[in-house]
Amino acid sequence: MRLYGLAVAAGSIAAVAQTGPSNLLRNPGFEQPVLAGGWSVDSSVLSEGLAGQSVYDVHSGKYSLRLVPNALNGTGLGQSQFGVGQGLDPALYRGKALYFSGWLGATGGATSVLRLVAVSSTGAVWYRELRQSGSTPTPVFQRDILDVPDDPTLSALVLTCTVLGVKGSAWFDDITVSTGIPEDWLAATGAPDAGAGLPASIDVDAGTVLRTIPQTLYGINVEWVWNGNGLYNAGTGGLDASLLGLTQNMGPTLLRFPGGFFSDFYHWQDGVGPVESRPQGRTLSPGQLSANNFGTDELLQFADATGAQPLFTVNVLTGTPEEAAAWVKYTNSSGRRVLYWEIGNEPYVDLRQFDPAANSLPPEDYAARFLAFARAMKAVDPGIKVGAALDYNYGFTTYKAYPNWTDVLLQVAGPEIDFVAVHNGFSPVIGLDAGWPARTVYESMMATPQLVAGTLASLDAKIGTLVGADSHITIGASEWGPLFEDQFTSRFFDHVKTLGSTLYAASMLKVFIEAPRMEVATAFKLVDQLAVSWIGVRDGAFAAKAPSYALEMYTQHFGSQLVASNTVSPTYNSRSMGWVDAVTDVPYLDEVSSLSGDGTGLYVMVVNRHFDRDITATISLRNFCPSGADAEVWTLNGTAVDANTGTQIAADAGLAPQAHVDPGSRFEQGGPDEIWMRSSTMGVPGPYFSYTFPPHSVTSIKVPGAPGACAP
Repeated sequence: MRLYGLAVAAGSIAAVAQTGPSNLLRNPGFEQPVLAGGWSVDSSVLSEGLAGQSVYDVHSGKYSLRLVPNALNGTGLGQSQFGVGQGLDPALYRGKALYFSGWLGATGGATSVLRLVAVSSTGAVWYRELRQSGSTPTPVFQRDILDVPDDPTLSALVLTCTVLGVKGSAWFDDITVSTGIPEDWLAATGAPDAGAGLPASIDVDAGTVLRTIPQTLYGINVEWVWNGNGLYNAGTGGLDASLLGLTQNMGPTLLRFPGGFFSDFYHWQDGVGPVESRPQGRTLSPGQLSANNFGTDELLQFADATGAQPLFTVNVLTGTPEEAAAWVKYTNSSGRRVLYWEIGNEPYVDLRQFDPAANSLPPEDYAARFLAFARAMKAVDPGIKVGAALDYNYGFTTYKAYPNWTDVLLQVAGPEIDFVAVHNGFSPVIGLDAGWPARTVYESMMATPQLVAGTLASLDAKIGTLVGADSHITIGASEWGPLFEDQFTSRFFDHVKTLGSTLYAASMLKVFIEAPRMEVATAFKLVDQLAVSWIGVRDGAFAAKAPSYALEMYTQHFGSQLVASNTVSPTYNSRSMGWVDAVTDVPYLDEVSSLSGDGTGLYVMVVNRHFDRDITATISLRNFCPSGADAEVWTLNGTAVDANTGTQIAADAGLAPQAHVDPGSRFEQGGPDEIWMRSSTMGVPGPYFSYTFPPHSVTSIKVPGAPGACAP
């Protein structure tokens, strides 16, 4: 069978019984010749590379495993990849959690992949994997857990070491598979970690301004369907007053329209002119229509009322360059110039189930369409910024239908791209719920910002390599946000609304602020009556969900000049979950600092991701002198990690009973008093002070003063 790129014959790898009290593998350190010591190569991939012992990237002993791919090796989803494997007896480990780990290295553009896979005779597959890419001076230790299903049809259980790519080398050493989970991996077991407060330190250098923070990082998605999901009040014939007020409180600075998926079928001319004469438009399913009451003019009116800029996504799948250019002309003629334009939503995704004309586009085709659209639109207004869609992402989402999408697009169209748009930051996207404790799921979600930060840095480097170090291309994350599951039958479907999701959102905004090329970010999405929105419905009225307060913390209680800072805090190790890889050394305390635009204050924004403990940080301010006046402190917190404001899913939706973050869950007690933003003051007599950050909280401290050292 072909299993996520690696061809594995279920019976071709001899199963081994446990050979010791801990490690279930033979020859785990490759001290014996590889193919004589328990490992084998499937015949279907023999021509795609070489495997052998190596004296490089050795963790212990004399040798490691080296895999060298060639031009025949696979690079993406559905393509075989060269590697070696070792089988385990599936009957011995059904229903058990298997801990696996190893030391991984890679050079020359290769990626090493350590994967543990369970296969059913019905064709079902369960797997987790660890990856290492980029040259490292020494091998890197990684670990994860596979929950082997208690399924009588389980027919194979295989551990594989494979290489992704067509050049370079991948190394592996000291591979382990065992039934034991390390005692220090509390997050992997979902165990509470109560106890005394923890220490940390925060060092801020106000004399090193890293960049002016683009205010367009604080955006959100708005859809045209169903009256803009309520933004247009059909009864009054205008904007809904309650939604307008909630959005103004949140303070988004950018509104992406007409919606992600819906952009691929949207024709803007249908949404202008007298409301009563507009034709209905396509929605999710063929034959399902929605009134076009919330169109271009209504969006621009809403943007003006909230103080936000618009970002329009043009229809690259079923639209034309001429249609897009006419949209630019229309907005300019109305006196409301739109600066940001995306060329398509996710053109690398096959949408033919919704429209026969909406097939995914190979990168060469999309690059050609991008250039045609961009040139037609800039002929109308040369000053607009056009964005190209990329499928560049982290973790399990890196297996793409078109593995070379980013490279082709940047090489063909790079000089004419103003920004690239990635949908990088949905988490944890569980997919297959193996019954993990809710704490484990949340710990995994809160580790994701580190993965996103690494991906954005990698994309920054790729732009520099393929387009030029001085390229003007910036990066946008046009869809991001907490997302657990999109099925009503999931016990995590409605967890987007919790305080834990809010902590995740706050840390993601920090990542965007600190990424040098990041210019645009729009969370998904502003409002609907289902789960994935930051405004929902409570008792028949619109109400803010907890993540909206994370955005408010940054738009209302943070500065505009990013300054250098460094935080040292206790850490934890997360396990992989859905799209999210296992991550080691995730800091409980996440911090970013800035100066106010007028130079009269320094902001320190801190997320305490620990569920159970206070963290007391000593804070050192360099090149900034407090005035002696009290600092203003804003704290975003709630009664528990799964606390929420009480928004509800429609009663007839068939929602499954939802998971609880135990102990002390407050998920079922949701209400307006469960989440809060509170202000206080504190004395800051000098550039050194301490503050205790409560568990599961976001805190903004504004210290009045001025840049420069204090007098002795």
